[in-house]
Amino acid sequence: MGSLLPQPAGVTPNGDCATVAMSDNVMGTVHSAVFDRLRNSLTSAIVKWVIPAIVVAIVGVPTTHAHEACGGSDAKYYDEGVIFYLKKAGVPYRRMRGSGLCVHERYSSQLKAAEQELDRYFPQIAHKPKDACEERALVEWARREKLRFELRPAFNERNQPSGKIFLVRSFTHEELVANREKLERLAPIGATCRR
Repeated sequence: MGSLLPQPAGVTPNGDCATVAMSDNVMGTVHSAVFDRLRNSLTSAIVKWVIPAIVVAIVGVPTTHAHEACGGSDAKYYDEGVIFYLKKAGVPYRRMRGSGLCVHERYSSQLKAAEQELDRYFPQIAHKPKDACEERALVEWARREKLRFELRPAFNERNQPSGKIFLVRSFTHEELVANREKLERLAPIGATCRR
C-alpha cells in the first residue's frame, strides 16, 4: 500500500532509493506551498506581535489622556495621600495603571496643591533599624497599630546599600504628631532577637 504523503525525489513509498517518486515540477509546487504557508504565518505573527511591540517601544504607552495633568509617586501610600486631599477638595481623579493619578487639566492647580500639602507630612518620620531583628519588631508593631509604613532600602553617602529604613507615612499635621509620638514612646526601637 502506498503512502499518501508526498515523497522526496528519488525515494519510493517503501523507502528504496530506486525510482523518482515525484517530478521536479511537483516538488517545486510542494516546496512553494510549504513556504507560502510559512511566510503567511510568519507575516501574520509579525503584524500581530512584532510591529505593535516596536511601535510601543518607539512611541511609548500612552498613560495620560488629552487635557489631563498627572502626578503621584511609586512610594507606598503616596497616591492615597494625594487622593485624600483631592477628595477633600471635591476634585475627580483617575488612577493610572501601576502608580500615579491624573485629573482634568482645569484641576491641575488643585493636584499640585494636594501634592505640596502631602509633602509637608508624608516623608517626615523615618528610623534606621540597627538589624533585621529590630526591622521585624517594628514591622509587627506597625501592623498591630494599623499604621501606614514601609521598609525601604537605605543608602549611604556614597550611594551604596546600607540596610533598610523604616518609614511611617502621615497625611496630615495631626496624624504626623500622633505617629511621631507613637514611634518615640511605643515602638520597639532597639529590639533584639531572643537567643
